Amino acid sequence: MDQESLINGLAAIGALSVVYVAFRILAAVAGWVQRDAIEGERAAMAAPKPKPAKTVLTAAPPAAEDHEDVAEHDIAVIAAAVQAMMGPNHMVHISDPLSGMSWSAEGRWMHQTSHHPH
Repeated sequence: MDQESLINGLAAIGALSVVYVAFRILAAVAGWVQRDAIEGERAAMAAPKPKPAKTVLTAAPPAAEDHEDVAEHDIAVIAAAVQAMMGPNHMVHISDPLSGMSWSAEGRWMHQTSHHPH
């Protein structure tokens, strides 16, 4: 065995040792980060959770022309269902979700007709 092959062999052993040490250091750091993340999750789960804020819902009788469709007891049933699902809330207004759509429909119509095809 000549001196050059001995040097190359020692260099290979040294390079493998450096790679092994670097791998062990990275594994230790990854384990530390993972333990820290798990401890953080446990602390977050153990912390008391804040109660959700109460939601104020709006409810009112419908317009006079729609009044024959919705009776007063229907509004009470809606309020009871909301309270059962969401907890105690104060209903302020109930109305048809499609009412008041004429302004937005007019705006869309004006916008869509303002563009001229080429």
